[in-house]
Amino acid sequence: MPGVYHANQSGFTAKIALNKVNLNHQIQIISRYSASADGNSDYLDYWFNSITSSNQVNQGWLDSVNLSDGQHLNFAGWHASGLAPFENNHFGILYDLTANSQVAVVKTSQANRPDIARLLPNVPESGQAGFSGQIDLTGLKLQPGHQYTLVSRYSTSAEGNGGSGQYSDYWSPAFTLNQHAFYIDGLQMTEQGLRVNGWLVSDQSLTKTHPYLIVLNNGKEVNRAALTFTSRPDVAKAYGQVYNSANSGFSTLVKLDPAQVNGNIQLILRFSDDPAGNGNYDDQYSQTYASNAGNFDAIQVNATGIYVSGWHASNQAVGKPYQYLIFVDQNGHELYRQEVLDKNRTRGDVAKAEPAIYNSGKSGYQLGFNIPNQLNHHMVRIIHRITDDKYGNGNAVDEWSGLVSINAMRTPIDYRQPSEYFDYPNLSQLNNFWIHVRIGQNRVYLMNNNDVVYTMYCTAGYYQNGVSTTPLGTYYIQAERGNSFYNGALGEGANYWTSFLNHGEYLFHTVPTDRWGNYKPDEAAQLGINQGSHGCIRLSVPDAYWIMHNVPTGTRVVIDN
Repeated sequence: MPGVYHANQSGFTAKIALNKVNLNHQIQIISRYSASADGNSDYLDYWFNSITSSNQVNQGWLDSVNLSDGQHLNFAGWHASGLAPFENNHFGILYDLTANSQVAVVKTSQANRPDIARLLPNVPESGQAGFSGQIDLTGLKLQPGHQYTLVSRYSTSAEGNGGSGQYSDYWSPAFTLNQHAFYIDGLQMTEQGLRVNGWLVSDQSLTKTHPYLIVLNNGKEVNRAALTFTSRPDVAKAYGQVYNSANSGFSTLVKLDPAQVNGNIQLILRFSDDPAGNGNYDDQYSQTYASNAGNFDAIQVNATGIYVSGWHASNQAVGKPYQYLIFVDQNGHELYRQEVLDKNRTRGDVAKAEPAIYNSGKSGYQLGFNIPNQLNHHMVRIIHRITDDKYGNGNAVDEWSGLVSINAMRTPIDYRQPSEYFDYPNLSQLNNFWIHVRIGQNRVYLMNNNDVVYTMYCTAGYYQNGVSTTPLGTYYIQAERGNSFYNGALGEGANYWTSFLNHGEYLFHTVPTDRWGNYKPDEAAQLGINQGSHGCIRLSVPDAYWIMHNVPTGTRVVIDN
Protein backbone atom coordinates (compact mmCIF):
# COMPACT_ATOMS: atom_id res chain seq x y z
CA MET A 1 0.00 0.00 0.00
CA PRO A 2 2.36 2.72 -1.25
CA GLY A 3 -0.03 5.52 -0.39
CA VAL A 4 -0.10 4.69 3.34
CA TYR A 5 2.55 6.05 5.67
CA HIS A 6 4.96 3.46 7.03
CA ALA A 7 3.16 0.58 5.31
CA ASN A 8 6.44 -1.20 4.88
CA GLN A 9 6.70 -1.36 8.71
CA SER A 10 3.11 -2.51 9.40
CA GLY A 11 3.62 -6.17 10.33
CA PHE A 12 3.51 -7.32 13.89
CA THR A 13 3.64 -10.46 16.11
CA ALA A 14 2.42 -10.88 19.66
CA LYS A 15 2.05 -13.60 22.25
CA ILE A 16 -0.85 -13.41 24.67
CA ALA A 17 -1.25 -15.79 27.62
CA LEU A 18 -4.64 -17.50 27.37
CA ASN A 19 -4.72 -19.19 30.79
CA LYS A 20 -7.10 -16.52 32.09
CA VAL A 21 -9.15 -16.19 28.92
CA ASN A 22 -12.50 -17.92 28.58
CA LEU A 23 -12.21 -19.26 25.10
CA ASN A 24 -15.86 -20.23 25.06
CA HIS A 25 -16.65 -16.48 24.72
CA GLN A 26 -16.53 -14.70 21.41
CA ILE A 27 -12.97 -13.32 21.05
CA GLN A 28 -11.61 -10.73 18.67
CA ILE A 29 -8.11 -9.30 18.15
CA ILE A 30 -7.79 -5.47 18.04
CA SER A 31 -4.74 -3.83 16.44
CA ARG A 32 -4.23 -0.38 18.03
CA TYR A 33 -1.96 2.58 17.37
CA SER A 34 -1.93 4.93 20.37
CA ALA A 35 -0.21 8.14 21.37
CA SER A 36 -0.32 6.88 24.95
CA ALA A 37 2.21 4.42 26.32
CA ASP A 38 -0.52 2.45 28.06
CA GLY A 39 -2.55 2.33 24.84
CA ASN A 40 -5.70 3.58 26.44
CA SER A 41 -6.02 7.06 24.93
CA ASP A 42 -5.61 8.86 21.65
CA TYR A 43 -5.71 5.67 19.57
CA LEU A 44 -6.73 4.23 16.25
CA ASP A 45 -8.14 0.66 16.21
CA TYR A 46 -8.60 -2.05 13.61
CA TRP A 47 -10.93 -4.93 14.64
CA PHE A 48 -10.09 -8.26 13.09
CA ASN A 49 -12.78 -10.89 12.53
CA SER A 50 -13.69 -12.87 15.63
CA ILE A 51 -11.46 -15.89 16.15
CA THR A 52 -13.82 -17.83 18.42
CA SER A 53 -17.55 -18.36 18.53
CA SER A 54 -19.95 -18.54 21.42
CA ASN A 55 -21.23 -21.78 19.87
CA GLN A 56 -18.11 -23.94 19.86
CA VAL A 57 -18.10 -27.57 18.56
CA ASN A 58 -16.86 -30.12 21.13
CA GLN A 59 -17.35 -33.74 20.02
CA GLY A 60 -15.46 -36.95 20.49
CA TRP A 61 -15.47 -40.69 20.87
CA LEU A 62 -13.40 -43.30 22.68
CA ASP A 63 -12.66 -46.00 20.12
CA SER A 64 -10.93 -48.47 22.42
CA VAL A 65 -9.79 -49.24 25.94
CA ASN A 66 -7.40 -52.15 26.31
CA LEU A 67 -6.14 -53.68 29.56
CA SER A 68 -5.21 -57.02 28.04
CA ASP A 69 -1.51 -57.05 28.94
CA GLY A 70 -2.26 -56.58 32.66
CA GLN A 71 0.33 -53.79 32.96
CA HIS A 72 -1.05 -50.90 30.95
CA LEU A 73 -4.30 -49.28 29.98
CA ASN A 74 -4.05 -48.38 26.33
CA PHE A 75 -6.68 -46.09 24.86
CA ALA A 76 -7.46 -44.39 21.57
CA GLY A 77 -10.17 -42.15 20.18
CA TRP A 78 -10.82 -38.73 18.73
CA HIS A 79 -11.77 -35.31 20.08
CA ALA A 80 -12.65 -32.38 17.84
CA SER A 81 -12.90 -28.94 19.41
CA GLY A 82 -13.12 -25.49 17.90
CA LEU A 83 -10.71 -24.37 20.59
CA ALA A 84 -8.05 -26.96 19.85
CA PRO A 85 -5.84 -24.46 17.96
CA PHE A 86 -5.62 -22.39 21.17
CA GLU A 87 -5.73 -25.16 23.78
CA ASN A 88 -2.80 -26.92 22.22
CA ASN A 89 -1.91 -29.26 25.08
CA HIS A 90 -3.75 -32.61 25.08
CA PHE A 91 -4.21 -34.97 28.04
CA GLY A 92 -5.87 -38.32 28.63
CA ILE A 93 -7.35 -38.56 32.13
CA LEU A 94 -8.58 -41.81 33.71
CA TYR A 95 -11.37 -40.94 36.13
CA ASP A 96 -13.05 -43.22 38.69
CA LEU A 97 -16.74 -42.31 38.59
CA THR A 98 -17.55 -44.61 41.49
CA ALA A 99 -14.98 -43.04 43.80
CA ASN A 100 -15.40 -39.60 42.14
CA SER A 101 -11.66 -39.12 41.80
CA GLN A 102 -8.99 -38.84 39.17
CA VAL A 103 -6.86 -41.96 38.86
CA ALA A 104 -4.17 -41.06 36.34
CA VAL A 105 -3.27 -38.57 33.63
CA VAL A 106 -0.94 -38.84 30.64
CA LYS A 107 -0.10 -36.67 27.68
CA THR A 108 -1.29 -38.26 24.47
CA SER A 109 -0.03 -38.71 20.97
CA GLN A 110 -2.11 -37.08 18.29
CA ALA A 111 -3.07 -38.86 15.07
CA ASN A 112 -4.47 -37.87 11.71
CA ARG A 113 -8.18 -38.61 11.34
CA PRO A 114 -9.33 -37.86 7.78
CA ASP A 115 -12.67 -39.48 8.64
CA ILE A 116 -13.30 -36.81 11.30
CA ALA A 117 -12.22 -34.08 8.87
CA ARG A 118 -14.97 -35.29 6.55
CA LEU A 119 -17.44 -35.53 9.42
CA LEU A 120 -16.70 -32.06 10.84
CA PRO A 121 -15.25 -30.00 7.98
CA ASN A 122 -15.94 -26.64 9.67
CA VAL A 123 -14.04 -27.48 12.87
CA PRO A 124 -10.42 -26.27 12.81
CA GLU A 125 -7.80 -29.03 12.91
CA SER A 126 -10.49 -31.80 12.98
CA GLY A 127 -8.24 -33.81 10.67
CA GLN A 128 -5.74 -34.08 13.56
CA ALA A 129 -8.39 -34.95 16.17
CA GLY A 130 -7.14 -38.49 16.80
CA PHE A 131 -5.34 -39.36 20.01
CA SER A 132 -3.88 -42.37 21.78
CA GLY A 133 -2.18 -42.95 25.08
CA GLN A 134 -0.92 -45.50 27.56
CA ILE A 135 -1.38 -45.44 31.33
CA ASP A 136 0.96 -47.50 33.49
CA LEU A 137 -1.20 -49.54 35.87
CA THR A 138 1.61 -50.05 38.39
CA GLY A 139 0.47 -48.77 41.74
CA LEU A 140 -2.90 -47.49 40.51
CA LYS A 141 -4.97 -50.18 42.23
CA LEU A 142 -7.92 -50.14 39.85
CA GLN A 143 -10.99 -51.55 41.55
CA PRO A 144 -13.16 -54.27 39.97
CA GLY A 145 -16.79 -53.23 39.84
CA HIS A 146 -15.98 -49.52 39.64
CA GLN A 147 -17.13 -47.34 36.76
CA TYR A 148 -14.40 -45.48 34.90
CA THR A 149 -14.28 -42.96 32.10
CA LEU A 150 -11.53 -41.58 29.88
CA VAL A 151 -11.52 -37.77 29.69
CA SER A 152 -9.96 -36.17 26.61
CA ARG A 153 -8.74 -32.67 27.52
CA TYR A 154 -7.45 -29.79 25.39
CA SER A 155 -5.81 -27.16 27.63
CA THR A 156 -3.88 -23.92 27.42
CA SER A 157 -1.68 -25.26 30.22
CA ALA A 158 1.04 -27.89 29.85
CA GLU A 159 1.24 -28.46 33.61
CA GLY A 160 -0.36 -31.25 35.68
CA ASN A 161 -3.57 -32.40 34.08
CA GLY A 162 -4.09 -29.09 32.29
CA GLY A 163 -6.63 -27.99 34.84
CA SER A 164 -4.72 -24.81 35.69
CA GLY A 165 -5.43 -23.38 32.24
CA GLN A 166 -8.44 -22.91 30.06
CA TYR A 167 -9.56 -26.34 28.82
CA SER A 168 -12.18 -28.26 26.87
CA ASP A 169 -13.14 -31.78 27.98
CA TYR A 170 -14.82 -34.72 26.31
CA TRP A 171 -16.00 -37.39 28.76
CA SER A 172 -16.29 -40.78 27.12
CA PRO A 173 -19.11 -43.22 27.94
CA ALA A 174 -18.42 -45.03 31.19
CA PHE A 175 -17.06 -48.57 31.26
CA THR A 176 -17.26 -50.87 34.27
CA LEU A 177 -14.57 -53.34 35.28
CA ASN A 178 -17.06 -56.15 35.84
CA GLN A 179 -16.56 -58.49 32.90
CA HIS A 180 -15.53 -62.10 32.99
CA ALA A 181 -15.50 -65.00 30.55
CA PHE A 182 -13.96 -68.43 29.98
CA TYR A 183 -13.87 -71.27 27.49
CA ILE A 184 -12.94 -74.93 27.80
CA ASP A 185 -10.96 -75.78 24.69
CA GLY A 186 -10.62 -79.43 25.66
CA LEU A 187 -10.81 -81.87 28.53
CA GLN A 188 -10.07 -85.54 28.98
CA MET A 189 -10.52 -87.93 31.85
CA THR A 190 -7.38 -90.01 32.43
CA GLU A 191 -6.41 -92.57 35.03
CA GLN A 192 -4.53 -89.79 36.86
CA GLY A 193 -7.40 -87.30 36.76
CA LEU A 194 -9.14 -84.71 34.61
CA ARG A 195 -6.95 -82.83 32.16
CA VAL A 196 -8.40 -79.46 31.12
CA ASN A 197 -7.16 -76.71 28.83
CA GLY A 198 -8.78 -73.42 27.94
CA TRP A 199 -8.75 -69.78 28.98
CA LEU A 200 -10.12 -67.68 31.84
CA VAL A 201 -10.45 -63.90 32.23
CA SER A 202 -12.02 -61.63 34.81
CA ASP A 203 -11.71 -58.01 35.87
CA GLN A 204 -11.91 -59.37 39.41
CA SER A 205 -8.35 -60.65 38.91
CA LEU A 206 -7.22 -57.06 39.56
CA THR A 207 -7.53 -57.83 43.27
CA LYS A 208 -8.15 -61.61 43.27
CA THR A 209 -4.86 -62.84 41.93
CA HIS A 210 -5.06 -66.60 42.55
CA PRO A 211 -6.72 -68.61 39.73
CA TYR A 212 -8.07 -72.13 40.38
CA LEU A 213 -9.91 -74.92 38.59
CA ILE A 214 -12.25 -76.93 40.84
CA VAL A 215 -13.94 -80.22 39.87
CA LEU A 216 -17.41 -80.97 41.28
CA ASN A 217 -19.18 -84.32 41.41
CA ASN A 218 -22.92 -83.87 41.92
CA GLY A 219 -22.18 -80.41 43.31
CA LYS A 220 -19.49 -81.53 45.76
CA GLU A 221 -15.83 -80.73 45.30
CA VAL A 222 -13.58 -83.64 44.35
CA ASN A 223 -10.30 -81.76 43.97
CA ARG A 224 -8.80 -78.49 42.71
CA ALA A 225 -5.68 -77.26 40.96
CA ALA A 226 -4.01 -73.84 40.89
CA LEU A 227 -3.69 -72.43 37.37
CA THR A 228 -0.62 -70.99 35.68
CA PHE A 229 -1.45 -68.73 32.77
CA THR A 230 0.09 -68.63 29.31
CA SER A 231 -0.19 -66.18 26.44
CA ARG A 232 -3.49 -66.10 24.49
CA PRO A 233 -3.35 -63.31 21.87
CA ASP A 234 -6.66 -64.56 20.41
CA VAL A 235 -8.40 -63.92 23.73
CA ALA A 236 -6.74 -60.50 24.03
CA LYS A 237 -8.16 -59.61 20.61
CA ALA A 238 -11.70 -60.65 21.59
CA TYR A 239 -11.64 -59.42 25.22
CA GLY A 240 -9.21 -56.51 25.11
CA GLN A 241 -11.20 -54.47 27.64
CA VAL A 242 -10.91 -57.27 30.25
CA TYR A 243 -7.91 -57.05 32.53
CA ASN A 244 -4.94 -59.30 31.65
CA SER A 245 -6.85 -61.19 28.93
CA ALA A 246 -3.64 -61.62 26.91
CA ASN A 247 -2.32 -63.89 29.68
CA SER A 248 -5.33 -66.15 30.16
CA GLY A 249 -4.50 -69.58 28.74
CA PHE A 250 -4.11 -72.65 30.93
CA SER A 251 -3.59 -76.40 30.75
CA THR A 252 -3.77 -78.37 33.97
CA LEU A 253 -4.41 -81.80 35.46
CA VAL A 254 -6.78 -82.03 38.40
CA LYS A 255 -5.71 -85.22 40.14
CA LEU A 256 -8.54 -87.57 41.09
CA ASP A 257 -9.71 -91.17 40.91
CA PRO A 258 -12.11 -91.39 37.94
CA ALA A 259 -14.14 -94.11 39.68
CA GLN A 260 -15.05 -91.64 42.43
CA VAL A 261 -16.59 -89.29 39.88
CA ASN A 262 -19.87 -91.07 39.28
CA GLY A 263 -22.39 -88.24 38.98
CA ASN A 264 -22.72 -85.00 37.07
CA ILE A 265 -19.32 -83.37 36.59
CA GLN A 266 -19.01 -79.59 36.62
CA LEU A 267 -16.05 -77.23 36.70
CA ILE A 268 -15.64 -74.02 38.69
CA LEU A 269 -13.18 -71.50 37.24
CA ARG A 270 -12.20 -69.19 40.07
CA PHE A 271 -10.16 -66.08 40.85
CA SER A 272 -9.57 -65.80 44.60
CA ASP A 273 -7.79 -63.42 46.95
CA ASP A 274 -6.62 -66.45 48.95
CA PRO A 275 -3.55 -68.46 47.88
CA ALA A 276 -5.46 -71.68 48.68
CA GLY A 277 -8.39 -70.64 46.49
CA ASN A 278 -10.85 -69.86 49.27
CA GLY A 279 -11.60 -66.41 50.76
CA ASN A 280 -13.26 -63.89 48.45
CA TYR A 281 -13.61 -65.17 44.93
CA ASP A 282 -15.19 -64.72 41.54
CA ASP A 283 -16.58 -68.00 40.14
CA GLN A 284 -17.69 -69.08 36.70
CA TYR A 285 -19.36 -72.47 36.14
CA SER A 286 -18.96 -74.78 33.18
CA GLN A 287 -21.67 -76.91 31.64
CA THR A 288 -22.29 -80.29 33.26
CA TYR A 289 -20.61 -83.38 31.88
CA ALA A 290 -21.77 -86.99 32.20
CA SER A 291 -19.68 -89.59 34.00
CA ASN A 292 -21.58 -92.57 32.58
CA ALA A 293 -23.19 -92.61 29.16
CA GLY A 294 -23.93 -95.01 26.36
CA ASN A 295 -26.07 -95.79 23.37
CA PHE A 296 -27.28 -98.88 21.59
CA ASP A 297 -26.50 -97.90 18.01
CA ALA A 298 -27.97 -101.03 16.45
CA ILE A 299 -30.20 -103.83 17.73
CA GLN A 300 -31.00 -106.08 14.79
CA VAL A 301 -33.13 -109.22 15.02
CA ASN A 302 -33.16 -111.31 11.86
CA ALA A 303 -34.22 -114.81 10.91
CA THR A 304 -32.17 -116.63 13.50
CA GLY A 305 -29.80 -114.14 15.10
CA ILE A 306 -29.35 -110.96 17.07
CA TYR A 307 -26.75 -108.28 16.44
CA VAL A 308 -26.11 -105.55 19.01
CA SER A 309 -23.62 -102.69 18.69
CA GLY A 310 -23.08 -99.45 20.50
CA TRP A 311 -20.88 -97.69 22.99
CA HIS A 312 -20.73 -97.41 26.76
CA ALA A 313 -18.30 -95.13 28.56
CA SER A 314 -18.03 -94.76 32.33
CA ASN A 315 -15.55 -93.35 34.81
CA GLN A 316 -16.31 -96.42 36.90
CA ALA A 317 -14.91 -98.62 34.13
CA VAL A 318 -11.43 -98.23 35.60
CA GLY A 319 -10.38 -101.67 36.84
CA LYS A 320 -13.38 -103.42 35.23
CA PRO A 321 -12.11 -105.43 32.23
CA TYR A 322 -15.23 -107.53 31.49
CA GLN A 323 -18.30 -106.62 29.42
CA TYR A 324 -21.62 -108.47 29.11
CA LEU A 325 -24.95 -108.16 27.37
CA ILE A 326 -27.75 -109.23 29.69
CA PHE A 327 -31.35 -109.69 28.47
CA VAL A 328 -34.20 -109.22 30.95
CA ASP A 329 -37.97 -109.45 30.47
CA GLN A 330 -40.44 -106.68 31.25
CA ASN A 331 -40.50 -107.74 34.90
CA GLY A 332 -36.73 -107.46 35.19
CA HIS A 333 -36.13 -111.21 35.25
CA GLU A 334 -32.95 -112.26 33.51
CA LEU A 335 -33.45 -114.47 30.45
CA TYR A 336 -29.99 -114.70 28.95
CA ARG A 337 -26.47 -113.24 29.08
CA GLN A 338 -23.40 -113.41 26.92
CA GLU A 339 -19.92 -111.95 27.29
CA VAL A 340 -18.87 -109.23 24.85
CA LEU A 341 -15.45 -110.03 23.46
CA ASP A 342 -15.34 -107.48 20.63
CA LYS A 343 -14.97 -104.45 22.89
CA ASN A 344 -12.91 -101.31 23.46
CA ARG A 345 -13.48 -100.32 19.86
CA THR A 346 -12.30 -96.88 18.77
CA ARG A 347 -15.04 -94.21 18.92
CA GLY A 348 -13.69 -90.78 18.11
CA ASP A 349 -17.23 -89.38 18.02
CA VAL A 350 -17.81 -90.45 21.62
CA ALA A 351 -14.46 -89.03 22.74
CA LYS A 352 -15.57 -85.69 21.32
CA ALA A 353 -19.08 -85.83 22.79
CA GLU A 354 -18.15 -87.24 26.23
CA PRO A 355 -14.63 -85.99 26.98
CA ALA A 356 -15.11 -86.08 30.77
CA ILE A 357 -15.59 -89.87 30.75
CA TYR A 358 -12.56 -92.10 31.09
CA ASN A 359 -11.56 -93.93 27.91
CA SER A 360 -14.63 -92.71 26.01
CA GLY A 361 -12.61 -92.89 22.80
CA LYS A 362 -12.36 -96.68 23.26
CA SER A 363 -15.95 -97.33 24.29
CA GLY A 364 -17.37 -99.17 21.27
CA TYR A 365 -18.52 -102.79 21.24
CA GLN A 366 -20.44 -105.28 19.10
CA LEU A 367 -21.88 -108.77 19.59
CA GLY A 368 -23.82 -111.11 17.33
CA PHE A 369 -25.23 -114.55 18.18
CA ASN A 370 -28.00 -117.00 17.31
CA ILE A 371 -31.30 -116.41 19.07
CA PRO A 372 -31.54 -118.82 22.02
CA ASN A 373 -34.95 -120.36 22.76
CA GLN A 374 -35.21 -118.55 26.08
CA LEU A 375 -35.24 -115.17 24.29
CA ASN A 376 -37.63 -115.89 21.43
CA HIS A 377 -41.10 -114.31 21.67
CA HIS A 378 -40.08 -111.96 24.45
CA MET A 379 -40.11 -108.22 24.85
CA VAL A 380 -36.76 -107.59 26.47
CA ARG A 381 -34.47 -104.86 27.68
CA ILE A 382 -30.77 -105.24 27.07
CA ILE A 383 -28.23 -104.31 29.71
CA HIS A 384 -24.69 -103.53 28.66
CA ARG A 385 -22.58 -104.18 31.73
CA ILE A 386 -18.98 -103.26 32.52
CA THR A 387 -17.78 -105.30 35.49
CA ASP A 388 -14.80 -106.62 37.43
CA ASP A 389 -16.28 -110.14 37.50
CA LYS A 390 -15.56 -112.57 34.68
CA TYR A 391 -19.07 -114.02 35.01
CA GLY A 392 -20.73 -110.62 34.66
CA ASN A 393 -21.60 -110.00 38.31
CA GLY A 394 -19.50 -108.23 40.97
CA ASN A 395 -18.97 -104.47 40.89
CA ALA A 396 -20.63 -103.27 37.72
CA VAL A 397 -21.92 -100.24 35.87
CA ASP A 398 -24.90 -100.74 33.55
CA GLU A 399 -26.50 -99.08 30.52
CA TRP A 400 -30.10 -100.11 29.65
CA SER A 401 -31.81 -100.22 26.29
CA GLY A 402 -35.47 -99.62 25.60
CA LEU A 403 -37.90 -102.46 24.91
CA VAL A 404 -36.88 -104.80 22.09
CA SER A 405 -39.04 -107.48 20.51
CA ILE A 406 -37.20 -110.76 20.04
CA ASN A 407 -39.45 -112.49 17.56
CA ALA A 408 -38.07 -114.45 14.62
CA MET A 409 -40.98 -113.61 12.32
CA ARG A 410 -40.49 -114.28 8.63
CA THR A 411 -40.11 -111.17 6.52
CA PRO A 412 -41.40 -110.51 4.01
CA ILE A 413 -44.61 -112.36 4.87
CA ASP A 414 -45.10 -115.43 2.72
CA TYR A 415 -48.43 -117.29 2.97
CA ARG A 416 -46.68 -120.43 1.66
CA GLN A 417 -44.20 -120.50 4.59
CA PRO A 418 -44.43 -120.80 8.39
CA SER A 419 -44.73 -117.40 10.09
CA GLU A 420 -41.47 -117.92 12.02
CA TYR A 421 -38.07 -119.19 11.12
CA PHE A 422 -38.20 -121.25 14.34
CA ASP A 423 -39.78 -124.69 14.66
CA TYR A 424 -43.33 -124.98 15.90
CA PRO A 425 -43.53 -125.72 19.64
CA ASN A 426 -43.65 -129.26 21.00
CA LEU A 427 -46.96 -129.24 22.85
CA SER A 428 -45.98 -132.19 24.99
CA GLN A 429 -43.38 -129.99 26.68
CA LEU A 430 -45.88 -127.26 27.58
CA ASN A 431 -47.97 -127.36 30.75
CA ASN A 432 -50.67 -124.78 29.90
CA PHE A 433 -51.05 -124.31 26.15
CA TRP A 434 -53.68 -121.91 24.77
CA ILE A 435 -54.22 -119.65 21.74
CA HIS A 436 -54.51 -115.86 21.87
CA VAL A 437 -55.87 -114.03 18.79
CA ARG A 438 -55.26 -110.26 18.60
CA ILE A 439 -57.42 -108.99 15.73
CA GLY A 440 -55.98 -105.48 15.64
CA GLN A 441 -52.42 -106.79 15.60
CA ASN A 442 -53.17 -109.38 12.88
CA ARG A 443 -51.43 -111.97 15.03
CA VAL A 444 -52.15 -115.35 16.58
CA TYR A 445 -50.01 -116.10 19.64
CA LEU A 446 -49.42 -119.67 20.78
CA MET A 447 -49.11 -119.38 24.54
CA ASN A 448 -47.75 -121.39 27.44
CA ASN A 449 -49.11 -119.76 30.59
CA ASN A 450 -48.18 -116.08 29.99
CA ASP A 451 -45.31 -116.77 27.62
CA VAL A 452 -45.51 -116.58 23.84
CA VAL A 453 -43.99 -119.71 22.31
CA TYR A 454 -44.83 -119.00 18.68
CA THR A 455 -46.39 -116.14 16.68
CA MET A 456 -48.45 -116.53 13.50
CA TYR A 457 -49.48 -113.91 10.99
CA CYS A 458 -53.25 -113.80 10.55
CA THR A 459 -56.17 -111.99 8.96
CA ALA A 460 -59.33 -111.86 11.07
CA GLY A 461 -62.79 -110.45 10.37
CA TYR A 462 -63.23 -107.03 8.84
CA TYR A 463 -64.69 -104.25 10.97
CA GLN A 464 -68.28 -103.18 10.45
CA ASN A 465 -69.44 -100.13 12.46
CA GLY A 466 -66.44 -100.64 14.72
CA VAL A 467 -67.20 -104.32 15.37
CA SER A 468 -65.21 -107.18 13.86
CA THR A 469 -67.04 -109.98 12.09
CA THR A 470 -64.87 -112.31 14.16
CA PRO A 471 -66.61 -112.84 17.51
CA LEU A 472 -64.69 -111.72 20.60
CA GLY A 473 -64.49 -113.85 23.69
CA THR A 474 -63.19 -117.17 24.97
CA TYR A 475 -63.85 -120.32 22.97
CA TYR A 476 -62.45 -123.84 22.67
CA ILE A 477 -61.14 -125.88 19.75
CA GLN A 478 -63.88 -128.21 18.52
CA ALA A 479 -63.66 -131.66 17.00
CA GLU A 480 -64.56 -130.53 13.50
CA ARG A 481 -61.59 -130.10 11.17
CA GLY A 482 -60.65 -131.03 7.60
CA ASN A 483 -58.36 -130.64 4.62
CA SER A 484 -60.48 -128.24 2.53
CA PHE A 485 -63.88 -126.66 1.94
CA TYR A 486 -65.64 -124.41 -0.59
CA ASN A 487 -68.48 -121.97 0.16
CA GLY A 488 -70.43 -121.29 -2.99
CA ALA A 489 -72.32 -118.36 -1.47
CA LEU A 490 -69.06 -116.58 -0.73
CA GLY A 491 -67.35 -117.78 -3.87
CA GLU A 492 -64.26 -118.97 -2.00
CA GLY A 493 -62.87 -121.82 0.03
CA ALA A 494 -59.79 -122.70 2.06
CA ASN A 495 -57.60 -125.57 3.21
CA TYR A 496 -56.68 -127.12 6.56
CA TRP A 497 -59.54 -125.85 8.69
CA THR A 498 -60.14 -126.24 12.42
CA SER A 499 -63.39 -125.15 14.11
CA PHE A 500 -63.47 -123.07 17.29
CA LEU A 501 -67.15 -121.94 17.30
CA ASN A 502 -70.49 -123.27 16.07
CA HIS A 503 -69.03 -126.57 14.84
CA GLY A 504 -67.76 -125.57 11.45
CA GLU A 505 -68.91 -121.95 11.20
CA TYR A 506 -65.93 -120.06 12.67
CA LEU A 507 -62.59 -121.62 11.75
CA PHE A 508 -58.84 -121.36 11.63
CA HIS A 509 -57.91 -121.99 7.99
CA THR A 510 -55.53 -121.00 5.20
CA VAL A 511 -55.78 -117.87 3.10
CA PRO A 512 -58.73 -118.22 0.67
CA THR A 513 -58.84 -120.35 -2.46
CA ASP A 514 -61.01 -120.01 -5.53
CA ARG A 515 -63.45 -122.68 -6.77
CA TRP A 516 -60.59 -124.55 -8.41
CA GLY A 517 -58.50 -124.63 -5.22
CA ASN A 518 -56.02 -121.92 -6.21
CA TYR A 519 -54.96 -119.47 -3.52
CA LYS A 520 -56.13 -115.90 -4.20
CA PRO A 521 -53.03 -113.64 -4.41
CA ASP A 522 -54.88 -110.43 -3.50
CA GLU A 523 -56.36 -111.97 -0.37
CA ALA A 524 -53.10 -113.70 0.54
CA ALA A 525 -51.32 -110.31 0.37
CA GLN A 526 -53.42 -109.08 3.34
CA LEU A 527 -52.04 -111.77 5.66
CA GLY A 528 -50.58 -110.24 8.78
CA ILE A 529 -51.36 -106.72 7.52
CA ASN A 530 -55.11 -106.07 7.43
CA GLN A 531 -58.41 -107.49 8.63
CA GLY A 532 -60.69 -108.82 5.89
CA SER A 533 -62.23 -112.22 6.49
CA HIS A 534 -65.94 -112.93 6.96
CA GLY A 535 -65.26 -114.01 10.55
CA CYS A 536 -62.76 -116.86 10.35
CA ILE A 537 -59.05 -116.60 11.21
CA ARG A 538 -56.93 -116.87 8.06
CA LEU A 539 -53.39 -118.25 8.39
CA SER A 540 -50.46 -119.22 6.20
CA VAL A 541 -50.72 -122.67 4.66
CA PRO A 542 -48.16 -124.37 7.00
CA ASP A 543 -49.57 -122.60 10.11
CA ALA A 544 -53.13 -123.75 9.36
CA TYR A 545 -51.86 -127.27 8.63
CA TRP A 546 -49.99 -127.37 11.96
CA ILE A 547 -53.06 -126.26 13.96
CA MET A 548 -55.30 -128.79 12.24
CA HIS A 549 -52.88 -131.65 12.95
CA ASN A 550 -51.49 -130.65 16.37
CA VAL A 551 -53.89 -128.57 18.45
CA PRO A 552 -56.07 -130.80 20.63
CA THR A 553 -59.81 -130.47 20.85
CA GLY A 554 -60.74 -128.42 23.92
CA THR A 555 -57.76 -126.05 23.67
CA ARG A 556 -58.78 -122.59 24.93
CA VAL A 557 -58.96 -119.79 22.34
CA VAL A 558 -59.14 -116.14 23.49
CA ILE A 559 -60.03 -113.52 20.86
CA ASP A 560 -59.80 -109.76 21.50
CA ASN A 561 -59.12 -106.55 19.69
